[in-house]
Amino acid sequence: MTIHPRFIRLSLLLKHVITLSLILLPTLFAALWWQFDWLAANAPELNRLAVDAQSVGPGRRVLGFLISMLPVSLLLYGLWRLREAFERFSQGEFFTYETITCIRSFALMVMLQSLMRPVATTLLSVLLTMSNPPGQRTLAISIGSGELEMLFVGAVFFAVAHLMVEGRRLADDNAQII
Repeated sequence: MTIHPRFIRLSLLLKHVITLSLILLPTLFAALWWQFDWLAANAPELNRLAVDAQSVGPGRRVLGFLISMLPVSLLLYGLWRLREAFERFSQGEFFTYETITCIRSFALMVMLQSLMRPVATTLLSVLLTMSNPPGQRTLAISIGSGELEMLFVGAVFFAVAHLMVEGRRLADDNAQII
């Protein structure tokens, strides 16, 4: 089967964009936690929590970074698997079980990440307000449209991967008949 050169270029481009994302996402999160004073002054979510940036020392910044990386790490693993899928696409491997597994893993990680985000946000609200005086500490639980959108995107990719498995199975059955 001949692969169109444009598709090879697009697959490789997306692979490189994902590779860049794998580097930039954790770096950006680390930089934001390192510069917590700036983050506290510019993030509306933190202003609603009444976070005293001065009370968030290095230990709590590291812990905050680790908590915020819980959903991000799931997404990073999913992106790594999607990167593998694009590498396989560029080599003409469209319906192999390995490629389908990459897409399925991406879908699962996106869905898990969308479920983990509210948990991490809740933990962060406790961490960041624990030094506030009694009555001003916060336990904030929120589920927004972003989480629901990511859950839907993951479900769509999961359905596509399932359809690819069925297509592969049909192709295998037809190959045995001939």
